[in-house]
Amino acid sequence: MDSWFDGIVKDAVREAPRRYAQWDDGVFQMVALPAIARMARSCGADGEASRRLMAGYVAAMVEGVGLGYIPAPLGEDEVWPNLLSYLLVRVVPWALPRSTKGDRLQTLAELWNLGEGLLAEPMWVNRYVVARAEGLWELDCLADWLVGVLEPVLTPPPPPSWAGPFGVKRLDLGETDDHFLPGAMHLAAPSLLCVQHREQEDTFVSILLRRGGETSVIGETPDLGRYAQAEGAAEVEAVAGGLRIGAAAVELTHVGVVAELVVASAGFVVVSAEDSQLLWVVESP
Repeated sequence: MDSWFDGIVKDAVREAPRRYAQWDDGVFQMVALPAIARMARSCGADGEASRRLMAGYVAAMVEGVGLGYIPAPLGEDEVWPNLLSYLLVRVVPWALPRSTKGDRLQTLAELWNLGEGLLAEPMWVNRYVVARAEGLWELDCLADWLVGVLEPVLTPPPPPSWAGPFGVKRLDLGETDDHFLPGAMHLAAPSLLCVQHREQEDTFVSILLRRGGETSVIGETPDLGRYAQAEGAAEVEAVAGGLRIGAAAVELTHVGVVAELVVASAGFVVVSAEDSQLLWVVESP
């Protein structure tokens, strides 16, 4: 790194143990410092604006470590615990120096505020957002992106009638992972389903349940936690060739023997079958 950058890093680290009770120099050296080096290579030291941006980034990384937001080095199968650490370490060093829109320091400040605000939300919110953040490189519109990602899972859907006619959609989880076999399933939010790999207990695929046949596979995620839904789900029974929902019969083509069944009070029944990578998603009007 440039000697000027060396100077601001040394100054920040020298003060950090006094300012932060949770300061972990090992985390700073192993996680934050390599990210700062990447930022320095991307940013350069040409001009006062670049130097101010670099100083702001170093301050954010020091505070992130000091407050415990940035984790220790992650193992191969571990995921970032929150959006703020993911963006600061993985995205900002590449994306922010290349941004040509607006004030980059202001973008960094907004990113910090949004990420820190998410830390007050339930664990699954950060894990879900991090899972959707792969490929996020435009930081200038981060607030709009975050609204778009969270709106489907935080906005309560209209109450379902559970009276039919019911829509049925099949999802092939083999398209996410050739070897994925759906096992236990549970809700992480009213419209967010976690499906555990039948043979790998630490592997999950998450499903976003949306009305109008728009249910989709998010992809592989960690376990997003468990949601305790209120009363209001229909009485559902697995029968030969399908389901009985209340008084209505719903045919599920090629379902065979039902292995797992989850009823979401948001208006969905999700079914897996033995020896199949498919899920059947039944939607109430």
